[in-house]
Amino acid sequence: MEIPIFVVISGSDLYGIPNPSDVDIRGVHILDRELFVKNCIYKSKEGEVINKMFGKCDFVSYELGKFLRELLKPNANFIEIALSDKVLYSSKYHKDVKEIAKNCICKKLYYHWRGFINHLQKFHIDAKNPKICLYILRAYYQGILCLNTGNFKSDFNSFKCLDCYDD
Repeated sequence: MEIPIFVVISGSDLYGIPNPSDVDIRGVHILDRELFVKNCIYKSKEGEVINKMFGKCDFVSYELGKFLRELLKPNANFIEIALSDKVLYSSKYHKDVKEIAKNCICKKLYYHWRGFINHLQKFHIDAKNPKICLYILRAYYQGILCLNTGNFKSDFNSFKCLDCYDD
């Protein structure tokens, strides 16, 4: 049995651009003692990631250790999950995970955004898909805001403070 630490809304809904096809819900959990010990002894990854679809809800929860390893890389997607302000469930440990995520905001995130944007431009530019264009725009703005201010904001209105943002 997994014990949840927090569950949040992520993805396009977090940025105020709802996707009619699904809602991304992300969470972090702790494994119960028995499964934790089993994973340690047998180097198993059972329960490390839980994927479930509930109608239009795409639910993914990460085991705390895996989540923290991703935060420390640093990985902007996991920082975004930890700092999401659209919280569906929060335990007393959520605040601690948020503090760790805030401390992972650094210049190394530039490489995450650059790789994400390059991937989208390389493989999806011919599609002329507005969703891809929004992903690229979001990554540019998020990277500029985060690296200039040290703040990780997750909605397009937050980007208005940037000199490069034009209504």
